[in-house]
Amino acid sequence: MISKHTRLKEIATALGVAISTVSRALQDHPTISQKTKNKVRQLAREMDYEPNHAAVSLRKGKSYTIGLIVPEIKGVFFSALIKAIEDEAANNGYMVLMGQSHSCEEREAALVCKMINFRVDGLLVSTDSQARSSYPFDMLKRYQIPLIFLVRGATVDSLDHVLYNVEKTTRDVFEFLMGISSN
Repeated sequence: MISKHTRLKEIATALGVAISTVSRALQDHPTISQKTKNKVRQLAREMDYEPNHAAVSLRKGKSYTIGLIVPEIKGVFFSALIKAIEDEAANNGYMVLMGQSHSCEEREAALVCKMINFRVDGLLVSTDSQARSSYPFDMLKRYQIPLIFLVRGATVDSLDHVLYNVEKTTRDVFEFLMGISSN
């Protein structure tokens, strides 16, 4: 059986200090003495304390989550794209919440709504569709969620987007690798 998570209140009670003192000590706040910080951190380790990311998200107004919607997770291109996005997100303290649209506009719209509900801080959408309505992407503007739309050789009316050309990119990568191998 999994035990419940340790809360700040339990650490505060054990040390006889205020919850705000424990919180500030764990955040290395300058108003908390080094002695108190050390005691709080030691007890937090002993009690296997882990921050509640939902609470941190509420307090900071950030989820530290990036949404990613792709048509399908298959092939070299999407595998490399997902790996690059996840690596960069992790390097910047973010996680990636991912979904597959299976090239279905209705499913894509449902995924966008789910991403909004999960309070993603930004959304990356890769589509293989030429035509695209702005719904539900216009909702992202209302919630001030940044959107990067990756589109293969097509434009999307009224939406910000990044175009990519698989053939040109493949050629550029090949030429780059050939340049490295000849050195």
